[in-house]
Amino acid sequence: MAYKNEQAIIKQHLIDNGYEELSLKDSRNLEIYKCESGTSVSLKYPGYKWDKDVPDSPYDFRVDADFSDGRERLPSHAALMVDMYNKVKHCGMDGTTLREVLVELAESGVFDLQLCIQHLPYAPKPPLLSDLKYIDDIYKRDKNGGVKNGRITIKENFHYEYSDIDWPLEELLVMVKYIALQEDVNYPMAAGYEGRRMPFARYIEAIDVAQKEITKGYEYKNSDPTLNIIIGRALANSRVAPFDDIDYGTILQITE
Repeated sequence: MAYKNEQAIIKQHLIDNGYEELSLKDSRNLEIYKCESGTSVSLKYPGYKWDKDVPDSPYDFRVDADFSDGRERLPSHAALMVDMYNKVKHCGMDGTTLREVLVELAESGVFDLQLCIQHLPYAPKPPLLSDLKYIDDIYKRDKNGGVKNGRITIKENFHYEYSDIDWPLEELLVMVKYIALQEDVNYPMAAGYEGRRMPFARYIEAIDVAQKEITKGYEYKNSDPTLNIIIGRALANSRVAPFDDIDYGTILQITE
């Protein structure tokens, strides 16, 4: 289902369930997807951008995943970037095919799970502790004033605790979709924002970094980003430009 259509359906459901009268201290839950493993993906609302006293306040929500074993995960863009990087770098997933799946998901909002499982085999294992520790240390240096990463000011922490698992493929793609939908709600492209183009571009960058690191004989350039640099871009409080030498497919051309 196209993002704008699903966004309208979700918004109407939220309105029907009293969203417009809620304040931030209220909390309600809408299960939006049930994975084959039993993981429940839900929207918890209202989100922190909602203010019932402000006209045109966005119908913000948070995307959560409640695993069947009782674990709850609140994944961020950075957590999903680390997962994709790990799948390509250390688990044998084909990065080119994963890029293609993400481009299709960014355009249409749909994915064929069985085809994805067939064409994206990998050996599941969690991200390396060394990768997570390195990034976590960087973003914990200054919790109050933000961390300087070149000319980018980091506005939030890395959230190590949401990034130390291998996300099952279905859960990963569903989370990508609904977090992208959240970006469209809060930062609509029609108003000049990036919307879902932003997270999908960051995911492509994570895959690109991993692919270069596993390519024998690749000659690194000074302009090539590293994992911690692209994570910093995902956490930045300002718009960042795409890299000239990374193929984002049609993601940057999406307009609705």
